[in-house]
Amino acid sequence: MVHQIRAGNLALRVPVIEPDQQSPGYVEAAAIQIAALAGDPSQARIVEDLRRVLKPKTVRVDLPQRGLSFSLGGIAHELFKAEVMIAARRKDHAQAARLARLASHDPFSFAADVVIDTLLEEGDWRGAAMIAAKHDPRERPVMEGFDDDRLGEYRSIQLAIVALAVRTGDDAAAQTFLENYARSYMREPKTSPEDFDLGRICPWSATALAGAAEGIIPRRMTALLLPLFRH
Repeated sequence: MVHQIRAGNLALRVPVIEPDQQSPGYVEAAAIQIAALAGDPSQARIVEDLRRVLKPKTVRVDLPQRGLSFSLGGIAHELFKAEVMIAARRKDHAQAARLARLASHDPFSFAADVVIDTLLEEGDWRGAAMIAAKHDPRERPVMEGFDDDRLGEYRSIQLAIVALAVRTGDDAAAQTFLENYARSYMREPKTSPEDFDLGRICPWSATALAGAAEGIIPRRMTALLLPLFRH
């Protein structure tokens, strides 16, 4: 049901099942159905009924070795992810931007990362790039108790965008994002493109990009050569 709703099957309706009878995966399917129908007044009843049977469940997590203790509410995060998924499928960039600004229900991830990853999964690298530019991982706070991997997050986003841009035939955009990736390794990132060698900094990616641009490497094969997704 999840895949059918995501693919745009407008006739599909997730049944209203009471909590004690819900099978694994039901919460995800119901959450996506809620997100898909939320803007349709004629479906208000089914949305209300589905929300009723999605009972909040809180799990307490204690990580004494990191000095962390927090609670996770799975329903809220599933509903958020469902909204993001529907916005990404519809290429509703305004809604995606709004969702990226919200506080995350998951202490291990930022809302903007959920939006970026979902847009990448939908193949919408332009939308992902727009969100990434407004929510640069390098400018966010470090999660308490965790290592500072903000630069690594930035680099992984840039490379994923490169891969999708190459796959869709936009070599100019791919070059730009590969340069962003390469500059993150430089002490003087404002250096002009002529003053640094992409082939030296990221030889594999630069070779794959050049091969696709010259028609030597089929673009459909870029998923095997470049990190098309971040996770």
